[in-house]
Parts: sequence; structure tokens; C-alpha cells
Amino acid sequence: MDARAETLTHERRAAALAAAVVAGFTVLSVLRYLRFGNETFDLAFYTRIAWGLVHGELYEPIVGAHVFGLRLSLVLVPVGVLGALGSTPIALLCTQGLAAALAARPLAALGARSLGPAGAYAAALGYALHPNLGRVLAYEAHPGTIALLPLAWLALA
Repeated sequence: MDARAETLTHERRAAALAAAVVAGFTVLSVLRYLRFGNETFDLAFYTRIAWGLVHGELYEPIVGAHVFGLRLSLVLVPVGVLGALGSTPIALLCTQGLAAALAARPLAALGARSLGPAGAYAAALGYALHPNLGRVLAYEAHPGTIALLPLAWLALA
């Protein structure tokens, strides 16, 4: 196996390991929501915005403002559509978990580009075990977490 193929193998393994950690946090967040309700401001706020965008209710009662006067995240429109098929909070939690898990791959590639196979593991695990990522994934929701995948692609490019 040539060096590039070996590095790709390590990138994939590192990304899979990080994605597994992220998936674990996502499962915890869904279980937390189903068992006790998160009672976090961000989950309620962004769930309401996603729901309102799909249902044509653009006034946000939580903060008393029109949605276009807030930090509007258009990424919440597809989340709202998914939520209309089931549960908007669960759609939001799962969407952010999926985006965060998928971001591990380009970040592992970025680490491998700089430091070889060890860099792939360091980047992927450093990302997956970052305290803020784990807190958001396991406890609340935020559109910024959904933006991790395109941001990781941008960093890799």
C-alpha cells in the first residue's frame, strides 16, 4: 500500500471514530429531550423559528420580534420541513448531530495533510472531544453547529 492510500485509510478511521463520539452525544441529546425535556433557551428558540418558518408564523414570541429582525438562519427551513414530518426538536438535534459527525472527515483530512496519519487522529479526536461541541450536542441545539460541515469543507479547501 502506498503512502497516500495508507493516509486515506487513517483519515477514514479517525473520522469514523470521531463520528461515533459525535453520534453518542446526539443519542444522549435525543434521550435527554424525550426523558426530561432539555429546557434550554437555544433549543426552544431555534425549534420555534424552524417550526414558524414552515408554518408561516414569522413572529417569534419567545423574544418578541419578527424572525427577519433576528439572526435568521435559513438552514432552519429544511429542519422545519423535517420537523413537520415528526418532531421539530428531534429533527434539529439529529440534523446538528449529522452535520457535526460528517465534519469529522474533512477535519481528519486537514490534520493528515499537515501531520500525516497521526494528524488525522489528532484533528478528528480533538474536534470530537472539544468541550463546547460535546456540550452543545448533548444538551442543546444551535444552527452554528449545523454550519460545522460547510466550515470544515472550507477549511480543507
